[in-house]
Amino acid sequence: MPNSLNIDLAPFSQFIGVFLAKNQHLNLVSHAQEAAFGVRHVLDSLALTMLVDQLKLNLNGASLLDLGSGGGLPALPLAIYYPQLSVTALDSIHKKVAAIQEMITALKLANITAVCARAETLQQTFNIVTARAVAPLSRLAPLASRLLVKGGIFAAYKGPKLEEELEVARGTLEKLNLQLITKISYTLPVPEHPVRYIAGFRKV
Repeated sequence: MPNSLNIDLAPFSQFIGVFLAKNQHLNLVSHAQEAAFGVRHVLDSLALTMLVDQLKLNLNGASLLDLGSGGGLPALPLAIYYPQLSVTALDSIHKKVAAIQEMITALKLANITAVCARAETLQQTFNIVTARAVAPLSRLAPLASRLLVKGGIFAAYKGPKLEEELEVARGTLEKLNLQLITKISYTLPVPEHPVRYIAGFRKV
C-alpha cells in the first residue's frame, strides 16, 4: 500500500508565491500545473523525508546535491525543510540557475547554493544526491556514484516505470557499487495521480 505524504505546506507559502511569480516569465513548470503546484511539486519534493526517516539519516552538517535541479525542485523545498542540511542545486542551464539564485536571495536561505555546471565537471562529493524528473536510472547512476561519498545515498524520484528502469540499469548499478536499499511508494492528494516512488541506493 503506497504511503500518503502528509506534510503541512503552510511553511512553504512564501516559497510557493515567489516560485509562481518567477514562473510567469520563465515557465519553470507547466502553467497548467500552477493551481496544484504546492501538491504536485513542493509536496512531491518532500518525499525524501520518508527515506530520511526510514534510514534514520543524520542530516546535521550533511551535504546534498540536487542533480538537474531545473527550477530548484526538490532542492529549495528540502533546504527550507532541513535548515541543518547544506544543499547544492546543480543545473547546466544558466537562466534556471539564475532563477534559483534569485529565489534563494528572496527567501533569505543561507543553506543552499546554486551552481551552473554539468555534473561531469564537479569535483566535490556529497552525502546525498537527489534527482527528480531528470533522466533514466541507467544515465543517472554513473553521475550520482561519482559525486557520492562512500556510504552516501542516491535518492531517485521515480514514477510508475521504476521497475523497468531498475531492470535496465541492473548491470550499471552493480558495476558502480550502488546497492538498492529501499523503494518507498507514495501517492499525492490530487485526482488520478499515479503511484510514485523514491528509490534509495547506497554507495558501498
